[in-house]
Amino acid sequence: MVTMDVSVLTCSLVLMIITADQVYMCPGKCSCGYRDNRTYRVNCSYEGLTHVPTDIRNYKELKFILLNNNHISALKNGQFSGLNELNYLDLSNNHLEELSSEMFIGMINLKTLKLNYNRMYMGEIYENAFKFLENVQVFEMYGIYNDFLVEDSSYPVSVLNLKKVTTLKLDGQNHGSFDKAFMQLKNLQILSLSGINGYCTINRIREDHFVNCPYLVKLDLSLCDIYSIDAGAFSNLEKLEDLNLSFNHHLEMTGVKNATVNLKRTNIKALKLKYIHRKHQIIIEKDAFTELKNTNLEMLYLDQNKIARMEQDVIYTLPKTMKFLSVRDNRFTNGKFVKVLYKLENLESFDCSFQLQSTLSHGESPSFISVFLRSIANEKKDEPAKFPPKLRHIYASHMNLHYSLIPSASLYNNCLETLDFSSNKFETFGGEWKGLHSLKLFNLSSNGVRFIHPDFFNDMKNLSVLLLNDNHIGKTIATDTQFKIFSSQVNLKYLDLSHNEIKELPKFIFSNLGNLEQLLLKDNVLTALDFHLQDLYKIKFIDFQNNSIFEFSDIQRDILSKLFRTNNLTINLENNKLKCDCQNPDFLKWFNENHIHFVNFYNYKCKFKNGSYVFLNRASELFSELSNSCKSLQITVYSVIGCLLFTLLLSIIAIIYYNKGKRKHIISLFSRHVQPYEVLDHDEKYVVYLSYSDRSSEVVSRVEEHLVEKMDISCFGKHKIEYGEPEVPGLTAGLGQSDCIVCFLTQDYLDDGLCVQEFRSGIHKGYETGRQILILILLEDIDETNLLIQNEEFYRYVLKNTPYTPRSGEDLLSYVENQVREIQSL
Repeated sequence: MVTMDVSVLTCSLVLMIITADQVYMCPGKCSCGYRDNRTYRVNCSYEGLTHVPTDIRNYKELKFILLNNNHISALKNGQFSGLNELNYLDLSNNHLEELSSEMFIGMINLKTLKLNYNRMYMGEIYENAFKFLENVQVFEMYGIYNDFLVEDSSYPVSVLNLKKVTTLKLDGQNHGSFDKAFMQLKNLQILSLSGINGYCTINRIREDHFVNCPYLVKLDLSLCDIYSIDAGAFSNLEKLEDLNLSFNHHLEMTGVKNATVNLKRTNIKALKLKYIHRKHQIIIEKDAFTELKNTNLEMLYLDQNKIARMEQDVIYTLPKTMKFLSVRDNRFTNGKFVKVLYKLENLESFDCSFQLQSTLSHGESPSFISVFLRSIANEKKDEPAKFPPKLRHIYASHMNLHYSLIPSASLYNNCLETLDFSSNKFETFGGEWKGLHSLKLFNLSSNGVRFIHPDFFNDMKNLSVLLLNDNHIGKTIATDTQFKIFSSQVNLKYLDLSHNEIKELPKFIFSNLGNLEQLLLKDNVLTALDFHLQDLYKIKFIDFQNNSIFEFSDIQRDILSKLFRTNNLTINLENNKLKCDCQNPDFLKWFNENHIHFVNFYNYKCKFKNGSYVFLNRASELFSELSNSCKSLQITVYSVIGCLLFTLLLSIIAIIYYNKGKRKHIISLFSRHVQPYEVLDHDEKYVVYLSYSDRSSEVVSRVEEHLVEKMDISCFGKHKIEYGEPEVPGLTAGLGQSDCIVCFLTQDYLDDGLCVQEFRSGIHKGYETGRQILILILLEDIDETNLLIQNEEFYRYVLKNTPYTPRSGEDLLSYVENQVREIQSL
């Protein structure tokens, strides 16, 4: 019983596996796409396969199979049978050498088959190889010659089985032809024989070349080495809308004239004539396109043809239906035809970019761009600017133009939406450009612009995209303190100011850009986010790459956090100079909390003070380490400061102790800047002030005794200061109340700061009173050199007024008595 139950269970599991439609399974070495729990796409390209995976037929609901770029050399008969839902099969770039009908049997719903760049020769493709592919609409089989190129082969008749084919891409055969049997392909609208894709060796387009392909809408004969075209060779293609003859540089303008003959019989709308003339510079003469006059042509490409000049009459021969004209990458030296472009009433786009081989400047009157700019800028009052009434796009980039000053302009009566003047050399825009009310995209990038007038953009209120990158307008923006330059761009969504040497941004420079979604400021020298973020209500992306930003303030972080929540704002801060130190741990914490809003966050680095870097992908760990190290650092700093202060205090005490003589000098210097104490009140009026050092006390005592007893003269000196009375204020008061000062000079006197201060006070008092009040007594020899070093003012006075040297004690008393009497008599 148990055995029976196990058997039943096993069978059930096997049945489930078999009946399951390979849910979420995929052939080996391949990648798959799934839809509604089923495998609908298998990609086995670039896997080095030598054969088609054998189990690929098990995926019944497959719609797409990519087997391109492998080494598959053969297909088995019925290789893809059973894949009734298959729409797309790519076997390009393999080693297939032959094809037979049995290989594709059962592929009833295949819509696209690509067999490009395999190794089969046209003659080895069986006539009925594709008879089971009756629903194929796109068939590609170019580049099939590989090592040997055969020019005389015909186009494979096997493709005639593709009754519903609309697009056919083959190699162009030099003598190949489309015989009458191709008339069966009534759905064939697109035929490409281009050498750009595969091989094309067609030298001549005959008059009947495509007579059996009357239903063609688009014909691509680019890069086919065509030398000549019979007149009217395309006139039988009544439905032809798009003709590409580009990159046939032997064709030249003669061949073009024949190609346009009777194109009026077709429905031609786009004519591509790029790179059809490369030998020398040419002039497009007025009869070059006369056959196009009565066509419905809308798009004309004349790029890369070394055109030096186009006669104005050429514009008159183009049909009124023209919507797009491109003359990119030529060598115009004269552009007068631009003046009559307004004759093309339906012209919507004009492209004249990449005139890099011409030396053009404002001073050259015939130059193409000078004429163009004069027309744009209304430089001549007698020639008002005229635009085609429907012109919406002008592309004039890479013109190699030196134009130092672009004047103000009035560009009324236009509906311009795009102006591309990038990669020129416009240095200064000197005034407002008026009338560009419809302009949506303005590109002035890579011009070396140094100045833009604050009113330049005033009338461009509908601008959506403004590209000013790769210029030098950092100073212009920094000096816009009135915030005028972008004040009118209320609808701007994309602004690129990258690589502009911007060091700072005025706070309200973007105050009116409420609809701005993307702001690019990369490759500048910004150090901070110093503009007002609050006004950017819809901002979604800001690019700060390659600046010098080191942190955001608390306020800026709060605003950014709000924008992260409301707008899902994304910021790119790669290659900035973010700091890691004890002053910004909160900044690092904020980074970690909001890292999903920073592009390539795990590439960000911050710098420590010692010059080392650390990646912010470990911001949380870094924040913890930094917090701990900062606390330790604070303790260390406080300890060091305490030690320094204690050491300083000890040093001051030691200096004072070992320089007793100079401490009075220090106090005296301080006293010059402090109001003397008013508590001192000496009633006496003194005649003589005695200035001396301690070592001269005995001599001074004898002199004082003589003056008091014999002459009844009152004296004052430091010995008169009472205990507890401030010394310096007391002596200062005594000096002020004395008529003369007797200085007893010794070496100790010079070393005593207080004595020197008394001496200087005597000099200054003498200057004030206009009298000589100093009596100098030299008690011992003094070194003049030492005197000069210690006090230059002292030295000059002593040298000018030689001090008296007493011969004896009696002689000293007599000299002082006489000097005092003389001063009293004055």
